[in-house]
Amino acid sequence: MLREFKAKLKWPSAVVAGLAKNFFGADVWLKLGRNVEKVPTLPKELTVEFLNEKCDLYPKQTRKEPHLLLLLPEGVSLKDLDEMCGKKSINGFSTQDWAKEEEFWTTKSRESRRVFIPKEGIPGTLSKTFEQQSIILKQYPNYGTSTALELFSGAVLNFVKNEERILGNNLLWCSDETGDGVRAAGGYFDVSGFRVFGDLIGLSFLSLARSGFRKFK
Repeated sequence: MLREFKAKLKWPSAVVAGLAKNFFGADVWLKLGRNVEKVPTLPKELTVEFLNEKCDLYPKQTRKEPHLLLLLPEGVSLKDLDEMCGKKSINGFSTQDWAKEEEFWTTKSRESRRVFIPKEGIPGTLSKTFEQQSIILKQYPNYGTSTALELFSGAVLNFVKNEERILGNNLLWCSDETGDGVRAAGGYFDVSGFRVFGDLIGLSFLSLARSGFRKFK
């Protein structure tokens, strides 16, 4: 009984240590000027053993290598994230004018939660239609399509903590849609900022993969 109790106490810190630079908590948000008061516990499935197992998406790696575990606070929107970037002299969204009128740009996260997302798109989905990608995604039943907020939060937090950019050469479909039913996509994170696109005629000629997140019970 005592051994189990001690193991439970060590569990969160062991997971944090195991993820190392791929863990992003309230301290990273604080660097962006956001004080997170409600910090949820880690999903019970998220153990050191789970992290060290072969990755579902990238079998040559363990799960902890190609994923980011981030805290997504309650009450944060893409608009908020863009403003936080501006205050810290980080170039935010460079093609966001059309998105500012969209609901997904201003919708705030309803609760604080943990998000486990891959640094790249779902394998096999590059240069496929969204419908084709949805079929491929069924091969990974533990994964869903991430929102633009989840995707970009991961990219920003990773840049703030590790001074490295993910999505530099990638553009990924997200789960968000505009009021007209247009699919949103984002990526191409470079010194000029992020790109966020709608599914316009020109976008269909670009190579896009599908963004993802790991589902936990």
